[in-house]
Amino acid sequence: MQDRKNILIAALLCAVIWLGYEMWLAPMVSKNTISQSQNVAVERKSRQGSVQGVSSESAQGLPSSSEQLCYISEKTALAQERVSIEGPFVKGSIRLKGATLDDWVLKDYKAEVGSDQPLRLLKPLGTKEAYFVRFGQFFSNEVQVPDENTVWKYHKEILKDGTEYVHLYWVNDQGVAFDRHLCVQEKYGLFTKWYVYAWDDTDVPSYILKERQNKKIKESSVKSKDLYNKIKAVCQIERCGPVEPSQFLSYQGPLGIFSGEWKTISYETLLKKPFQADIKETGSREPAGDKSGNRGRSDWFGFSDKYWLVAMGGGEGSFQLDGRALEGKEPIYRAQLQGLHKTWFFLGPKQVGELEEHGNHFGPPAFKHLEWAVDFGWFYFITKPLFYVLSFFKNLLGSFGAAILLLTVIVRVCFFPLAIRSARSMYKMKKIQPAVQALRERFKGDKVAMNHALIQLYQKDKINPVAGFLPLILQFPIFFALYKVLFVSIEMRQAPFWGWISDLAAPDPTSFINLFGLLPFQAPSFLHIGLWPFLMGVSMLLQQRGQQSATLDPAQRLMLSYVMPVVFVYMMADFPAGMIIYWTWNNVLSFLQQWVIEKVYLRS
Repeated sequence: MQDRKNILIAALLCAVIWLGYEMWLAPMVSKNTISQSQNVAVERKSRQGSVQGVSSESAQGLPSSSEQLCYISEKTALAQERVSIEGPFVKGSIRLKGATLDDWVLKDYKAEVGSDQPLRLLKPLGTKEAYFVRFGQFFSNEVQVPDENTVWKYHKEILKDGTEYVHLYWVNDQGVAFDRHLCVQEKYGLFTKWYVYAWDDTDVPSYILKERQNKKIKESSVKSKDLYNKIKAVCQIERCGPVEPSQFLSYQGPLGIFSGEWKTISYETLLKKPFQADIKETGSREPAGDKSGNRGRSDWFGFSDKYWLVAMGGGEGSFQLDGRALEGKEPIYRAQLQGLHKTWFFLGPKQVGELEEHGNHFGPPAFKHLEWAVDFGWFYFITKPLFYVLSFFKNLLGSFGAAILLLTVIVRVCFFPLAIRSARSMYKMKKIQPAVQALRERFKGDKVAMNHALIQLYQKDKINPVAGFLPLILQFPIFFALYKVLFVSIEMRQAPFWGWISDLAAPDPTSFINLFGLLPFQAPSFLHIGLWPFLMGVSMLLQQRGQQSATLDPAQRLMLSYVMPVVFVYMMADFPAGMIIYWTWNNVLSFLQQWVIEKVYLRS
C-alpha cells in the first residue's frame, strides 16, 4: 500500500513539474536561446566587419538589402515590377530589381485544409520572414556588373516543345550584356544559365542589340576574349526570420551532399560559423553511396523543412552556408553557389518519388540523391522499404489512413510467431512465481544466495527469464521505423480520415477539457487533449493490463497500468493525428493478439 502511495505522489510531482515547464520555463528558454544565438552572430559580425563570401572577391557581390528591410505587405511586394514564370505544377514571378525569385507557388498543394489558396513556398523580399532565390549577382574587377539594385529587363520565348524561357538581360555602360535564361523544369525544378556578350561578339540576341541601341552605345573597349574568365556569377538561397527547429524524428535545416558526403548543419551553427567547400565537376552518374560517407559524385545543398525542400546544385564551383543576426533584425540564413555557368534548383515537396525522378532524370550528375533530404533516420534500411509498402497500400486503398491500419495489421501478423514465443516464456515465469516468492522470502537478507537459488530454479524448469523480452526487442526497430515513416511522409499532410480528422499530419482538433466541443470555450494549449489521444490512453490501459510481466511487483504494475498511460496521453496530445491513430490501432491489435494467444496457444 505504501508503494502505491509513493508511486502516486511521484506521478503527481512529475505532472506538476511538466505543467510548470510548459507554462513558464519553455517560452523563456526559447527566447533566451534565440537571443544568445543572435548575440553570438552580432559579436562575430563586429569582429569581421561583415560576413565573408566564398572568397574575398565574392563578398563584394553579396546583397545586403535584406538587413535593412522595413517590412511591407505581401500584396505590396508582389505589386513591384515583375515577370511571371509558370509550369504545369508551379507558378511564380521574378522581381526584376535584383533578379530575385521570391514568389513560388505549388499549385497542387493547399496552404490549409479547406482553403482554396495554394501553398506559397517562397515569400517575397521585403516581407517578414522572407524566403527567396537570387540570380542577379555577378562579380568582376574589370567589368561593370549588375548588383542587387540593378533593374533587369526581360524577354519571353516559347520553344517548340512548349517550354517557356524567361530571359533576364542587362547592358552596362561599356556595352557588355548579361543574359540570364530561366525555365521551369519538370514539376518542381528550375534551370538557369547565363551568358555575357562583349561588343565584338557576333551571335548576340536581337533584344540585347535593341537595348544597346536604346542606350546609344556605339563602341566598347571590352572585347570577348577571356570575358567569361573575368566574371563570376553567384546564385543564392536566402531565408529570414525564426525557423522551425529540428525535432527528434525529423531533421529540418541546412543540408546537402558535398563531394558525395552527406552533411547537415544546424541553423544555430551557421549563426556562429560559416561552412564552405568546393565542388568539382564530374560526368559520372554512379551512385554516391550511402549516408555513412562513401564518396560519390553528387553535390547539392539547400534548406529543408519538414515537408519542403529548396536546393540548388550544378557542376564545378564553390559554395558557402552562413547566417547572421543583427540587433533588432531577423536572423538571416544564406546558401550561395559561385562560379557556375548552369545551375539547377528544386523547389517543391519532399515526396520521395518526385525527388528520385528529378535527381535521376532532370538534373546534372551532381544533382542526384535529392531523396536523401527525407529523413528516414538511422534505420533507413527498414524505414524506406516500409515507406514504399505504405505508399503501395495508399494507392491501392485510396486513403492514407486506411493504409496505416492495413500495414500495422500486416506487421503484427508477421511478428505473431515471436509474440507467441514471448507469451509462452512469460506464462512459464508466471507458473513458477509462487516458488520465486518463496525463495525471496527465504533469502530475504542475502541477495547473492537468492540470485543463485533463482538461477537453479530457472535451470531446473528450463526457463530463460529474458526470453519473453527478446522477441519484443527484435520488434522494436520495425515499429519505430513505421512510426518514423508516418512522421516524415508528406503523403500524410492534409490527408483526411474518418470522422472529424481532416488532416492526419495535424493534432486532433477536439479537446477533452470542453467535452470535445460540447462546452462553449476553448481549452488552454497545454491542456489540449483530443479524443484520439484519449482513446490511445484507453488502449494503452488495456494493453498494459494484458501484457504485464509476472516478475513485476505491485508498485511496478501500478506504474505501467495507470501512470504510464496518463503520462503518454499528455505528452502525445499535440502529436499528428495519424501517429496517434497508428499508436491506438497498434495497442488494440496487441491486446487482441494477447487475447488470442491466451485463449488458443497458452491453454493448450
